[in-house]
Amino acid sequence: MFYLFKISQYVRINSILIAVLLLSIIARAQPSHTLRIDPLNARGGTFSQFFEEVSFIPLETTKESTFGILQKLQISEHYFTFFDVSTKSIFIFNKNGNFRSKITELPSLNKESASHFSSLAHFVLHNNSENVYVVYDEENKLHTKHLAVFNADGKLLQSKQLNSSFNSLSESFIFLDSTKTLFAMENKERSSQNYFSIVENFDTIITNTLSINRSDPFAKSWIKKYDLKSSSSEGSLWSRLFDNKVYYFDKNGISSSFNFLLPANLSLDTEFYTDSSIIGNKNRSYEYLSDHRDKVSYLTNLYKTKDIIAFTFVKFQMSSPWDSYLYNSTSNNLYCTGRISPDSLCYFLPIFTIGGIVVGADEDNVYVSVPSFVMFNTIKNSLNKLWQSNPVLYTYVTTQNPKSNPVLLRLKLKKNL
Repeated sequence: MFYLFKISQYVRINSILIAVLLLSIIARAQPSHTLRIDPLNARGGTFSQFFEEVSFIPLETTKESTFGILQKLQISEHYFTFFDVSTKSIFIFNKNGNFRSKITELPSLNKESASHFSSLAHFVLHNNSENVYVVYDEENKLHTKHLAVFNADGKLLQSKQLNSSFNSLSESFIFLDSTKTLFAMENKERSSQNYFSIVENFDTIITNTLSINRSDPFAKSWIKKYDLKSSSSEGSLWSRLFDNKVYYFDKNGISSSFNFLLPANLSLDTEFYTDSSIIGNKNRSYEYLSDHRDKVSYLTNLYKTKDIIAFTFVKFQMSSPWDSYLYNSTSNNLYCTGRISPDSLCYFLPIFTIGGIVVGADEDNVYVSVPSFVMFNTIKNSLNKLWQSNPVLYTYVTTQNPKSNPVLLRLKLKKNL
């Protein structure tokens, strides 16, 4: 009996030591990469120097499927799923561009409320089941969270209130595997010690990760928490307003970060981050940015596929094709999409300069959305008629119009960009 007790005690102690060791390894495994971003050194080139293939995917236009701006695109084996701010809905299209369904309501939440709008924008498309998950705040003083799960036809499959341990978590999350999810913490309480938590089965917080840096200038700001910007089968990118540090979590939940180092003439002054009366006040923050419109306010359209990171500068709520970039984190080469000139691969259509925006990424591809009113008119007014040799574009021009849904482009990146 004595020896059995000693052995079981030994096993238990060693199990604890192994767990502690693993947690310490994870804590240390947070490499930081500095990306020196100088627009003056950004390169350009022709379309075929950047991409191997271009696929045009006009998104079906019907009364039910009409939307305004494609945002937060998520891609699975069979579907494109995204949020549209104009209709405040989640749209699901088949990969061929045919409309499948849309999600417009959440259980127990007022459809007209601001929370309803923002909650739908935080949807997650499960890569394997291809169901749509939404975690949202029930708009009470406790910040009680609710889970809703929909299938590709927009049918509600599950609706349940989450336990009180989720009250401290935000609505932004991503799947790590079939049972584990990574949540950003709400961080409204000063007692919070971490930025993220890992959750099992939408029931139990099993660990917290990324300790809060007490010298974080956002510690007393209204924008303390991180939001999910994009995700793929490889991992996810998270960032905050006015913060040039972006966190990346791989599919195992291991984090690293990218620090975007900008030239002084584009960077917000130190005053913005050190004066609590500015960074701690929403109205004062935007007043400051309005007075400094030549500075980069924040990064948007953040996507990652293997070595390529796509992003766009926003200068006081404005950006242009010349503010959008592709960065190779291996070669450290910076490319401006506004400097990518058309050639025969894209039928000489100026995809980026007419308003094409990178809206997603998966494996070797980036996805670009182009408003129909500019795509349609550009094709119709093009001097050459090379587009007529593409059956998809020919059908698009002969059956659609400038008021149709945007056109989605899948661009396969060159392997040695």
